[in-house]
This record gives sequence, structure tokens and C-alpha cells, in this order.
Amino acid sequence: MANRFNGVAVRQCRQFDQDSGEPVCSYLQNLKQIYLWFRGCDDINRASVVLPQEFTLPNRSRTLVCHDMANGYHEDSHHLLTIPPSTWINCAHRHQVLVLGTFITEWDEGGIICREFLQNQQLRHLLINKLIDIAQYYRFDGWLINIENIIEKKHIATLVQFIVELTEKLHQKIPHGQIIWYDSVTNTGELKWQNELNMYNRIFFDSCDGIFLNYIWKPGNLLRSALNASQSRKYDVYAGLDVFGRGCYKGGGFKTRDALEVIRESCLSAALFAPGWVYECLGKADFTENQNNPLCNNSSILTELPIVSSFCRGRGDKMYINGKVVKNSSWSNLSAQQLQPSYSNSHRSYYLGTAGSIKISSITHAANDAYNGGECLCIRGSYIPSLEYTAAVLRIFRTEFEITDGLLISYCFKIPDKNMRSISVALQLVTDSAMTYFILGDESKTVCEPKDLEACMEDYGLACSPRFNPSSYKVKSDTSNYLAFSTTNDESASIIDATYCGETDSNSDWIRRHYLLTESTCGSCTICEVQLMIIPHMSTSNHSERREDDFCVDLGEIKLIRPTTISDDIGRIINLTYKNTSWDINEDQILLNVTLMWDFILDNDATESAQPEFFDIFLKDDHSINFVGRSFLRVFMVKNFPLQVLNDDAVTFVIQHVTKAGLRSNLQHAAHVNVLFQ
Repeated sequence: MANRFNGVAVRQCRQFDQDSGEPVCSYLQNLKQIYLWFRGCDDINRASVVLPQEFTLPNRSRTLVCHDMANGYHEDSHHLLTIPPSTWINCAHRHQVLVLGTFITEWDEGGIICREFLQNQQLRHLLINKLIDIAQYYRFDGWLINIENIIEKKHIATLVQFIVELTEKLHQKIPHGQIIWYDSVTNTGELKWQNELNMYNRIFFDSCDGIFLNYIWKPGNLLRSALNASQSRKYDVYAGLDVFGRGCYKGGGFKTRDALEVIRESCLSAALFAPGWVYECLGKADFTENQNNPLCNNSSILTELPIVSSFCRGRGDKMYINGKVVKNSSWSNLSAQQLQPSYSNSHRSYYLGTAGSIKISSITHAANDAYNGGECLCIRGSYIPSLEYTAAVLRIFRTEFEITDGLLISYCFKIPDKNMRSISVALQLVTDSAMTYFILGDESKTVCEPKDLEACMEDYGLACSPRFNPSSYKVKSDTSNYLAFSTTNDESASIIDATYCGETDSNSDWIRRHYLLTESTCGSCTICEVQLMIIPHMSTSNHSERREDDFCVDLGEIKLIRPTTISDDIGRIINLTYKNTSWDINEDQILLNVTLMWDFILDNDATESAQPEFFDIFLKDDHSINFVGRSFLRVFMVKNFPLQVLNDDAVTFVIQHVTKAGLRSNLQHAAHVNVLFQ
């Protein structure tokens, strides 16, 4: 869609796909469109997940991923200014990853564009302000500046000053923001890729947050780059890697990992270009397996609560809410991607006890069942009943947070009936306190009630988790310190279930467990890792009768939150209204198109945990409430929604919000609006 302003085509937004109503990311084709861009022109494509103000990049080797596929995604790349899709921003920010837009000029046309803003100070300042305003509005974190055209020598100093001012002003508005320069133009204005940091491109590196080196480097280029960057800025040098291998060291493909190791050995960061190679060159047949064969291994450390994940990757064959199917068709939305496990397959599990008694054969995302979203984590393996303790331990999250005001942990899983009596499941928290582990199991014997039960009820309205003897969860020779906790009592579990789910389903096959730990019961410590333990029951029979058997565990969800969150105000939806209504009537059904809009209010002193993560939209009639869709903004477009029957002169939509801690507002008392048929 494009409007005209003073004769100029102002490409404000494509906004959404005309058929599905899904948001579509934006780009701007020329300087005039950038100059005339304004806030509010594209609300439906704004991201909803932001990084905290105090976020900083780690002081270690990093990986920048530059996406490219199908020759620039057919149409969305290699425009003057490209704005990242909101779904990508949400997904990346949820995993504490920065997202950059691109500002690119190329060849003769690029030279004309650069000349225009470099020779006019007023336009140059306007461009800087617009670039920062666009990043703030769409909630991404900066820009990759790619000038791939000759620059007149008389404009080099001005170009450097442009980069300096852009970087400084970005940091004022987005403290963690990044301006990255691509290695193309030299300090003399030549278009000459250096493949290293040297005297010809150093001036641009010194003017911004980092440099993306061209791909045709050799190990010697990396060593010189590290020396030229100095110890304090070596991680700001991103050595390019083209996964297609065009002239690259080691030749690309899965050998990209070998080239990446050389970059790491040089103490530089890496810039991975075109990982779409996996799909384009290896095809659809084994895509999932190939995609899970990582080109590089990187994981973030989760330092803030809440930590909530159902492991869904933002897609599914069905949509599930609390273990129930609410949508019986496939869907995809990267904004709905949950936190993913921190470890790759090769570092994901280890074993305790008798060697070979249990082994994990696969850890996959399963779409045939889920607790929330469209997928769960499916762990398959085999075991031989042993006379001694044995366990498989799945490493899930790397964390770094302290237990200062208690910790409420919940997880749910599913085990096939045939395995229910042969294996047990427990969550294990690894602490920083000299080999101390917290085991969260389900033990009814030898239980010790916590001494501070009364104080816990007073503080949180919930009962603390009782402790039990951990001997059945550890190898006899293990000298580590284990504290084992059982689930909180039934009354507290019902309160937690109702708060998480809005309602409980007693017929669900998913097993839900809740634990409340306090500083007095587990001491002051930092939680460093979250793990899942799978423990075969010990055998009482002789060796000849013990046979290998298969097992399967579906891990549906993990939540770690502060216990006070349960009683916090979670806000409410107000000003729910609608616009752009249309009805298409035929013999079989009515197709409804309407845009729903609302506001949200929350106490000023509310914590981050109480902020809305997303909004679920339902259609209500006299007999049922049916799921329609999910929004991560305060607007939702209903497109070509089929109504089999219209019993009244209106249809009722209900909006339920879900907090970052995973708490659902009560659906029966949620905000609703009647859309009139007219």
C-alpha cells in the first residue's frame, strides 16, 4: 500500500496480507519515503517483546546471523531500508538476542543516494533521526550500515561523522543499541572489500559499535584483525561466513563449523550469512534433521524471572491451551516461539549410575501433542532395569538468578501408560553452592514438613514444599549435597492451577507438579542450571529376567517465577472496540472481517511478570467459547472467519490476556465486545 504526499509515493506499510490478515514486514525504497515516515503508520507490525534497558552484550565471542534466502527473500531484501519482521524481533528478544535493521546502498544508484544525504547537513540529520525513530518505534536494536558503492573522497569525512552521530544518538535512545559497519568502502572512498580490519577501514570501525568483515578471509587476516582491534574491542570484529561457501575458507555448508572454530581461536566474533542454505540446497525431505545439525552453538544465560516455556517453536499442527486442543488446523507465528533449551544435542544429556542401563536416543519437538502452543519436547530412549540407581539427566536451561524471595517452580509432563510404573521423572536445579542440587520429585514417604509452613502461608498464601530423603535419587558413592523436595499440598496446588490456567481440567493426561522453595529451606544460592531427570525404577529380579525396554516422556512446560506473582494484580483490558467490519454471505456460511482493538491497564507498581505476554481471542455464543486466534499487540484482525450460523444480530468476541509469568485472566469475566451485523 502506498499513499502520496507532495507527489511522493509514501510507502508507509503493506501492514498485512490481504487474505490471511497476518502482519507483513515493511521496507522503504528511497530517501524521501524515509523522510516522510511517521509513527503510527504501521501499528500492526510493531514488536511486543523488548530487551531490558540494562541489557548489555556479553564480553566474549558472539555470532551475528545475517539472513538471506531465495535471492533476498524474493522481495524483502536489498531495499534501501529494511525493517525486521515483528515476529523475528519478538522471538529474538525472548532469547536475549539483538535484532538489527539494514540500511544498504549499492552501485550507481547507491552513489546518488549517498551524495544526496552527505552533501546536505539538514537531510543528513533528518536521516539520522528517522533511523533512530524507526528502530524505537518497531522496537529493534540498531542498524547494519552497508555502503556498497564508491564514495567521493570529499565526502569521506562527512560519512564518518554521519556514522559517529548515528551511533551516539542511538545509544542515547537505545543504550544497548548497535551500529555495525560492513567492510566495503575504504577510507579513500574506493569500493574495495578488505576481508580484515586494517588501516583502510579502521576509521569506520572506530566510529561505531563493530565491523562485519567480508567473507573471503584467510587465517592470517583474522590474526591481523585481532591485533588491530586491540584487546578491548576484538569481539566487535565479526568475521563473515557465507554458508553457501562462495570463496569462503573451508567452503561453506556444514564445514562452516570448521571455519567458525578458526574465528573463535582468533578471539573474534562471527557473522553467519545465508543460513537458508540448509533449506535451499538440502531440500525439504530431511530439513528438520539438517536444521538441528547446528552450524554454530550459542546459548544465552537466563538471568531474570519469570522463566516460562512450553518449548513450542512458534508453529504446530494444532493449537493447545493447557493441554486442550483449541484449534484443529496447522498454524505458524514466530512471535509465539517459547524459550528453547540452552544446549545443543551433543551437550544436552548425561547419565548417572550403572553404565549403559539407560540411554536417550532422541530429543525432538513433537507436534502430535502439546500443553501450550503447538509442540512439546519429546524424549525417547531405552533402559534395562538395574539393581542400582541409574538416571538420564537432560540439561534444559542455563540460568543465573538468586533465590532471594522464594521460588515457585511448576512443570508438567506426560508418560505413556506402559511406562508409568517403570520410570519416574523429576526436575533438578543445579546451584553455585559447592555441588548442591535441588531435586523436585514426588515422594510421599519419609516427608519432613517445613518448619516455616505458617510463615510461608502468611507471606504467599501457599504451603512450602516438604523435604524428603534424597537417597533414592542419587548414586551411593556420590558425595554431592542433595536437597529433595516434594510437591506442595493439594490445596496450594489447586490455587496455582487455577491461577495459571484460569480453570483446571481434572481429566487431563498431563501431570502437573508445583513446588515452593524459600530461602530458609534451601539457603541463599544462585540457580545455574535447570535439568530433567528420568529414572528407571530399580529391579528386584535377577539379571537373566531383566530386558531392555523403550520409554517416552513428553515435557509440556516449565515455569520458574517469584511466588508473590500468584497474588499480584495482573491488570485488565479496557476500551475494547472494533472497526472495518464486513460480512460476506453465501448459502453455506457467513465470512466475517473485523479489526478488534483494546487498551490495557496495570498498577503502576506492577512487576514485569504481570505485563501481558499475549492476548487470546475467543468467539462466544450461548453454548460455548471457541478460540479464534492470538495477538501479541493490542489489535487483532479477524479475516474471512466462517460463521456457520448467526442466531442474533451480533457476534461476541472475548479477549483473555496471559502474563509473562504465564498467568491467565479469568475467561468467564474477560473483556468482551458485540460486533453488530449490519
